Amino acid sequence: MLTPLKDLEQKLAQLIAHISQIRATNLSLRETNAALRTENQQLLEHMAQAQNRIDLLLHSLEQHDEASDTEGSK
Repeated sequence: MLTPLKDLEQKLAQLIAHISQIRATNLSLRETNAALRTENQQLLEHMAQAQNRIDLLLHSLEQHDEASDTEGSK
């Protein structure tokens, strides 16, 4: 009678240990996910800033080309 009970206690202890390990892993993954979301948001903001700078440069080049064309036709 004691052997099945001991086996059950041992299995329960293993289950509790696995659950504890899984919870710790889950917490770590949640923290990593939050950090990656923050990093992703920062990268998106940098990309938007870079796109704005590119747009300004292209607009500036277009203005320069238009001015050159106007001067060349005079």
